[in-house]
Amino acid sequence: MKTKKSLVSFLLLCVFLCQFIIPTIVRADIGYTDNTSGRFPTDYTEINGIIRNYRNQPIEYDEAFVSKTASKGEKDGEFYIDLKIEGKDKSEPKMKDIVIVLDNSNSMKLNGTKWSEADNKFVLSDKASDGAHDRVTAANNAIKTFLDNVKERAGENVRFALVTYGSDVFDGSLCKEFYFENQYFPDNTVGTLTPNKEDIIAKLPTKAPYELGKSCGATFTQAALKRAADILKSSPNGNEKYIVHLTDGTPTRSYKMKSVDRNGIATFDYSNTIASERNNYYYELYRRNQYANIMGSKMGDGQAYELVPKGDARYNQVYSIHRAYDVPDASTGRRLDITNHGRPTLYEAKNIVNKYQTFTVGVELSGYTFNNDGYSVRYPAPHHIDKPYAVDIMERMSTSKNHYYDATNIDQLSTLLSKIEARLFNPTVVNGSVSDPMGDMVDLNLNANLDGNKFYKLTASNPSLLNGVSVSYDKNTRKISVTGLNLGANQWVNLRYKVNLRTEDPQYKGNFFYPTNGPTTLTPNEKNPNTKRDFPVPSVKANTIDVNVQKLWKYKNGTELPDSMKKEIKVKLVRKSTNPNVAAADREKEIAEKTLNKAGNWTGT
Repeated sequence: MKTKKSLVSFLLLCVFLCQFIIPTIVRADIGYTDNTSGRFPTDYTEINGIIRNYRNQPIEYDEAFVSKTASKGEKDGEFYIDLKIEGKDKSEPKMKDIVIVLDNSNSMKLNGTKWSEADNKFVLSDKASDGAHDRVTAANNAIKTFLDNVKERAGENVRFALVTYGSDVFDGSLCKEFYFENQYFPDNTVGTLTPNKEDIIAKLPTKAPYELGKSCGATFTQAALKRAADILKSSPNGNEKYIVHLTDGTPTRSYKMKSVDRNGIATFDYSNTIASERNNYYYELYRRNQYANIMGSKMGDGQAYELVPKGDARYNQVYSIHRAYDVPDASTGRRLDITNHGRPTLYEAKNIVNKYQTFTVGVELSGYTFNNDGYSVRYPAPHHIDKPYAVDIMERMSTSKNHYYDATNIDQLSTLLSKIEARLFNPTVVNGSVSDPMGDMVDLNLNANLDGNKFYKLTASNPSLLNGVSVSYDKNTRKISVTGLNLGANQWVNLRYKVNLRTEDPQYKGNFFYPTNGPTTLTPNEKNPNTKRDFPVPSVKANTIDVNVQKLWKYKNGTELPDSMKKEIKVKLVRKSTNPNVAAADREKEIAEKTLNKAGNWTGT
């Protein structure tokens, strides 16, 4: 009995484990018939006597609607295949409140440009990326497309706000600190949630601060994130809340931190208090008195990422806004050193990204060296921030690492924002993929040139859905792969390609239906690779024809030849293939031979 129980336990364990190993493939009871006519869907619609498509399409699964059909090509034995996936939305629509946070520091203008001494301005560089856009223009274009697409999908169930920032939030307010003093910041912020996307578009900046003659082109990321969070505080509890942040660099300003509590939550001085420091440089700059206004609650002026540590020779030579400091940290029982602007920014972000889904797009991040030793005012020592360090900051300013997107080129901004857009709408196809092998008696036409020089053509309900979608073909496995599919309700992508029957194959039968493909599957979510959904597979055939031949024994003038001149002859039938996948040397092939003689009345078939 013990052995029997052990065997039963082992079998139960195997069944349990198989649930996690065997892919979940749903075939929707498509059904196929095999008989002397070939293999084809049991329930089919026939076209021209040579195509049999599954009748009940599209097939509905939990995640998507799928369909696959064949249609006649321009030549005999040639067919178009259309494979379509349409997403769904499982959830009831909710109001979405989205705050766009846009870095408008001076560096956002520098991509693709260089300083021209002759023109005394920045001009297009030879190394500018395609489209010749600076980062400001590229970001604006991408944001406009993002707003259009989100509004189209959500209708009245979405509201937007905009926080643009440089040395502070660009809300048109008056600044009273050091060399920004008595300047009005640009007015490029929409501080309340609005259903009108045009309100946001109208406020997008078209220039960097230096182009406006303003010295406020630093990067005060913390202030911008705080303002975005303040806007979302007014959003009702039932609404979905998002922050979408575009920036090209590490912060160079921060609020002064006061303490960290036992839960690791920091408090800051947001009071905008002003301190005064004597300095002859500012006296010469402003020519009014020997005091410059320094914002005591705000650290940095945009010229450095790091602060000067205590004990450093520069510590007493720089303004207090450039000096490192420490605060009590109740979570560790020690004091926490604040030696750069990244740490306060990340502590601020920690309070925000867990409340609101926060996406960050790093715009052409690269290594950067801060070096201001040529100035008469002392700054922190030259220091370099490499890209991995910058990316780490961006990821930690986001809800998760998966909420960070790295745009290595500004031309990628629209693609990345479309990926974020897809995630706002609970898509049912998330980074989905399709596996589509060719059938045994079918070849993919790699020279179809359906879209330029491509063998395929992708279309979608909205062109932005194709951003990030990749199509490839493996000649060894004879399989098409589609990746990067992100689809929600009423969103579809269609793949079209052309195939040829392998009529030159020795095993080919005329008037016989062959499946165009092997088992074709959709993986709706890359995180669940074992969950697959089956497509119906169409079947096609090429009609055979009778070739009748007859030998006429006549002179040119039509007179019949005498029987003594009529000799038995052989006629050969040569087939010329139009399949581009067949080698040129094999495209003409003898397939039949017939003997014509008097007994057969000089005819044959």
